[in-house]
Amino acid sequence: MKPRRGGGAHEFPGPARESRWRRLVRYLPPLPNLVFSLPSVLYPAVRTLRFPLIGLFVGLVLMTAPVMARADAYEEVNQKLHAGRYAEAQTQAERYLQGKPRDPQMRYLLGLVQRASDKPDAALETFLRLTTEYPELPEPHNALASLYASRGDYEQARLSLERAIRARPDYATALENLGDLQLHLAQQAYCQALKGKARNEKLRARVQALGMTCP
Repeated sequence: MKPRRGGGAHEFPGPARESRWRRLVRYLPPLPNLVFSLPSVLYPAVRTLRFPLIGLFVGLVLMTAPVMARADAYEEVNQKLHAGRYAEAQTQAERYLQGKPRDPQMRYLLGLVQRASDKPDAALETFLRLTTEYPELPEPHNALASLYASRGDYEQARLSLERAIRARPDYATALENLGDLQLHLAQQAYCQALKGKARNEKLRARVQALGMTCP
């Protein structure tokens, strides 16, 4: 039976379509056999394909190994820092930096160790160099600000915090520290104003409302 034409497409009647499908199925090999019915000439290519894949895997492992080693070194120094083992942390950080002297993460950790172990001058130098070489990193600017603030150099602390925020506008730690610094400076200004001869009850009420106290 010839196919009927309609709508520009060939449509087969039911019995003809069924017999055609059955004939097609007879020529399809079972699905599991498809894997093993490759010509034998392709077997060497399939076998050799495994070796580039293994080489790629080994290459990826070798590439990620240094990254993992660095992460382990950072974690070890950080753990010793938080455990109060400052001498060990500093020794390990300095030994690491002998091989990678420009590593900003380890240099930052070294600065934190120096600050925690009561070596503010060394920490200040470490953070200053970091902010000069890596101005795009906000954390060293913030750490530098804390050192300036501890010395009473609030202007330099403010500038460092503003640099940290410019480097990362959503850096919450620097934003909070800048707010605290501004409150401290405001308290100093208010208290200085209250020392004047003229009594300023409005200013005194404002100071009390802000929870500030003047000596």
